[in-house]
Amino acid sequence: MREEHSIKVRVELFREGPVVVARAKELGVSTSGETESAAIQAVTEALELFMETLTEMETCEEVLTESGYVRQGTEWALPHCCEGWTPGNMVPLEVIGQIACVEI
Repeated sequence: MREEHSIKVRVELFREGPVVVARAKELGVSTSGETESAAIQAVTEALELFMETLTEMETCEEVLTESGYVRQGTEWALPHCCEGWTPGNMVPLEVIGQIACVEI
């Protein structure tokens, strides 16, 4: 039986021409969308697939630890990354260039 994990990921949003790029730099995952909310949705889906792959390959703990994440029970987070964030204020962002915190 696979262990379920929760992870809080810092996502940077910035504009590159006509698209909004969403990048989870510590994990090397990025994608884009026409709007901030589309970019956040796309990067959340990409991160979910990334985590599924890590879990299937049984490298989840190794990769997250090497990326600077700390495990607390079944939750993983970057130290001081998402303090004060709650599901209600994680997304969408109103200002390009800010940092969001998404939980998958």
